[in-house]
This record gives sequence, structure tokens and C-alpha cells, in this order.
Amino acid sequence: MVMPESAAPRRSSPLLFLGALTAGAFLVLVGASLVQELRRRYLLEQHIQALRATITAREQRIAGLKRLEEYLATDAYVERAAREKLNYQKPGERVAIVPHGASPSPAPAPAPRTPPGPSPARAWLRLLFGPP
Repeated sequence: MVMPESAAPRRSSPLLFLGALTAGAFLVLVGASLVQELRRRYLLEQHIQALRATITAREQRIAGLKRLEEYLATDAYVERAAREKLNYQKPGERVAIVPHGASPSPAPAPAPRTPPGPSPARAWLRLLFGPP
């Protein structure tokens, strides 16, 4: 019996195997390149978010410094600083300087001394053998 041509076993050619191997290697290289690019983009996005957080923090600091600058330029602050640091006074006022240290407290009274009792060894001897 003769087998039809389609049912006969085919031999794979080395050229077909080499082509499939080359295509597989190409796909692996493209996939690796794609993974590297995705990783690089992820890291850049993380860096961008960190920079945005830094920018926000610095903008808040700048706003606080501007408010402080405005306060330091007011007459109320200038007068307060002159009174505290330079001991300035208005006409008719008197300046009283109070030191920042703790207020003096009286020295504690010495505790009355009690006469020393017998040593522990003598107390045991007295307990065990009676008074000497």
C-alpha cells in the first residue's frame, strides 16, 4: 500500500531550525530590552515623585520664611526686640532685669544624725548567744 504524500513523515530541515532559533533569540533580546526600558521608566517616575515632594516641602518653607520676614519688618517686633535685647524703655518706664536662672531656694536642713546601731554581725551574735 502506498502512503499519501501528506501522511509521510517529513524531515525538518536544519535551515528551518536555525530560523526558529534566530527568531527566538531575537524575541528574547527584544523582551529583555523592553523590560530594561520599563524598569528605567519606573525608576524615573519614582525620582520625579521624590523631586515633587521636595519641591512642595521647599515651597512651604519659603512661604513660612516670607511670613517670618513680614513679621520681622513690623513695628511691634522691632519694639519688642529692642526692649528684650537692648533693654530699651519708653519715657516713664523702668526696666527690671530678671535673671533666667532658677529662683534661689533655701538650703535643705541637715537631717539629724542618729547614732549608729550595732553592726549586723553583733546583732546576730546577740540574737543567737544573748547579750555579752
